[in-house]
Formats: sequence, structure tokens, C-alpha cells
Amino acid sequence: MDFSAAPVSASAMEFIAEIGLNHNGSIDLAKTMIRAAAEAGATVAKFQTYTAAERVAKEHPLFHVLTECELSKRDCIELSNECAEYGIHFLSTAFGLESLELLGELGQKTVKISSFSLTDRSLIEAALGAGIQLIISTGASTWDEIVACSELVGSYSVDCVFLHCISAYPVALESDLHLGNIPRLKALTGKRVGFSDHSVGPEAFFWSALAGATIFEKHFTTDNQLPGPDQAMSANPEVFEASVDLARRGMVILGEGRVNVFDQEQAVLPFRTRS
Repeated sequence: MDFSAAPVSASAMEFIAEIGLNHNGSIDLAKTMIRAAAEAGATVAKFQTYTAAERVAKEHPLFHVLTECELSKRDCIELSNECAEYGIHFLSTAFGLESLELLGELGQKTVKISSFSLTDRSLIEAALGAGIQLIISTGASTWDEIVACSELVGSYSVDCVFLHCISAYPVALESDLHLGNIPRLKALTGKRVGFSDHSVGPEAFFWSALAGATIFEKHFTTDNQLPGPDQAMSANPEVFEASVDLARRGMVILGEGRVNVFDQEQAVLPFRTRS
């Protein structure tokens, strides 16, 4: 995965299938989802690496669910190998120093930082200090926090990506996507930018591509009827494939930057006037 801020062609777009907790603790189901995601156009399958205690207290209602969905080092190796089998990248979110260390032991060159960890300076510094590229979501954050995170990233020689994100599950209204923040995110961070989409349908990938996103993330499942907190709002293979197609269409419409007269304009050149 190349996360430099240089101009991006359609072939360099990244599509992240956020499997997250949707495997429900079943490695077999996780493998099925990897295969389905690859077939639907994903270039990356993303999981979550953590210990439940890193995320919530034992009394929290999600503690049991998180415990069931924990991935061991062996699990991550198995899933990484499965991703390689289908020609896509394995990616995971680190929720603390312990999980970051595990991913580092696996040789992961890129790690996702969730919106909830954007202000976790110790976690981000530890990753950057290890030379790990970061994909950082910006949901539920202020511009001051995002700029502070960007300045921290900028003090290291590591390429990173910032994703516009609205931390609602799902984002129910189009007016709540606020995709106009994508160009500003790029301008303020000076980094390549993308979109972590929590809406239900495929259309937001198209609009975000027009706004300047080149990396796209969407929760993914093989069956919206499966048990689990994210299944209903996740994209099934058909929706994910449609999302990818729309993002690529958006990139085609954006086209290339003007340097000279475009080929399709040549016919009108004799009609130009000059003073």
C-alpha cells in the first residue's frame, strides 16, 4: 500500500473492507469474508487487534462480545496468509500499546488508528517511532485535534493517511456525511486523504471520490442477518462491489489535471480569438 501524497491514479485507489468484529470470533467465517471481500473489489481486508481490557471495563455490556472476537497472534498470521492467497492486504486496527506490539511482531508495515485513538499520543508515537505507516480516522474530532495529530505525524518520516469519518453507526442521512470536509482535511494535513464510510448504501463512495478521497473504507459482511453489533449497517458483497464501481467512476470523471489543451478540445482551437 502506497500512502504518499503524490497524485493517485485509478489503479492506486485502495478499498478497505472493514470486517472488524463481523467474524464473530470464527476464523472460518473471517476467511469466508476475506474471499468475498476480494471478489467484491476490496484491496484490503481490515480486522481489529486488541485485548478486551484495552477497550472497555469488564462491566461494560460489550466486554463479552469483544472477548469472543479477540484475535490472537496465530489468528492474525492465519488471516494475513488468507489475504495473501486472494491477492489483498491484511490490515488491523491497534487499540493500545499491547495490540500495536503484537502487530509489530507480525511485521505489519501499516496499522489503522481508529477515531477514538486520534488523541492517543503515546499509541501514535509508538507506531511512528517503529516506522509504521498509519491510516487515521478522524470521526468525533475537532480540527484542532486533527491538526495536532497531523503535526505529530509530520515530525516523523513516515507516510500516513487521514480518513474523513462520521462516527455514527450508521450515518442515516446524506446530509450527515459532510463530505465537503475532505478537501479541507487534505489541505490542513498535507497528506493523502480518504473516507471511512458508515452509511448503508454505495453512493457515498462516488461523492467522496469527487471530493478528493482516494482510499475508501466500509464495514463489510457476507450476511446482514448475522448476529453482531455491526452486521446490519455493513455492506454485503453486492453493496461493496457497487461502492467500488462508483468510486472508480468518480475517479474517471475527475480525470487528469490540465497541463495543455486536452485532445478532445483540439477541434475547437481554430475558433479561438486572440487580441
